[in-house]
Amino acid sequence: MILNYQDLMATKRTRIKATITTDHSASSCGIPVIVLPGGDALDYNSAVLLDYRVERATAKEQELLAAWRRGMPPVISPAVTLGRLGGSAKSERKAAASRANGRKGGRPRKESTVMRWADAEGERAAWAAVKAERKGGRPRKLESAHRLPPDTP
Repeated sequence: MILNYQDLMATKRTRIKATITTDHSASSCGIPVIVLPGGDALDYNSAVLLDYRVERATAKEQELLAAWRRGMPPVISPAVTLGRLGGSAKSERKAAASRANGRKGGRPRKESTVMRWADAEGERAAWAAVKAERKGGRPRKLESAHRLPPDTP
């Protein structure tokens, strides 16, 4: 099978001869892999980033290619793929930034569920008072199945 791809450092596309097989150490559960001339399997990120295209393939190779595509995750834009690779990188620069953020107090803590509930309950009570005032009556007591426990000494 003949493939071509866009090398990141070249202006022209590069052609290579590759094979597709299920008999390779990178193949699992019968999913075929594309084996490059050096013997390495073509991974999904490289296939997307370098825009690999099939120029010529036999009928049997076409069947295996269809199975290979079914085994791949949905196609994501190259920019997203590069961002994920960069975000997962571990560098001294990222470690230094993390330490600096930690000295500033780190990530803000999330508000507790009880506080969110109390805020929502207070907001409901305020709206009930506004509605009652518009109607000329007095606000009725809110009934809720989710009441906070009474304060205990």
